[in-house]
Amino acid sequence: MTRMAAEETLAKLLEGNQRFIKGVMHHPRQDPRHRQKVSAAQAPLAVVVGCSDSRTSPEIIFDAGLGDLFVVRSAGCSIDRIGIESVALPLQLFRIPLIIVLGHEKCGAIQTAMSPPADNFVFLRESLRPAIETSAHLPGDSEENACVMQVYRTIQSLTTSPILSPLLTEIKSSIVGAFYQMQSGIVDILPASKY
Repeated sequence: MTRMAAEETLAKLLEGNQRFIKGVMHHPRQDPRHRQKVSAAQAPLAVVVGCSDSRTSPEIIFDAGLGDLFVVRSAGCSIDRIGIESVALPLQLFRIPLIIVLGHEKCGAIQTAMSPPADNFVFLRESLRPAIETSAHLPGDSEENACVMQVYRTIQSLTTSPILSPLLTEIKSSIVGAFYQMQSGIVDILPASKY
């Protein structure tokens, strides 16, 4: 892939997602020649902030190749200072026009945070609690609502960060919220009106 605008990059990644859904992946840019090429330098097309769940690898979901995506992952798609700087770094170095915040259904971190408190995962629970509380009044599945709300909260953390906000303005990077459905393989783009 060559350098593209945010809209074109997103369209290409969603085309890759369609191939993944249909089981006709191209596995692009994964050959030894390309591996040698990107070993010298990288020029990722998008940053993906996602959950560390083993079933949600963005490179596979979007049928992308080596060097296409700069991926920042943590349980529950939560973001802290290190995560924010991990997003800021590729923006600064590579002037990336697109950031995708990718949540997913059946999130183990959200399930853990919604279960009765225990001594373990205190920081994770505290990080995800606002999304759970904010979405509690919404109709529908409370767990899925919390997962979607966490995507919006992560977007808010990114856009209001004193580190990242100036870069977003300078580079004119777009941030898109997305939600991955595990059984179907579909990545839905979330309404921008909520972030």
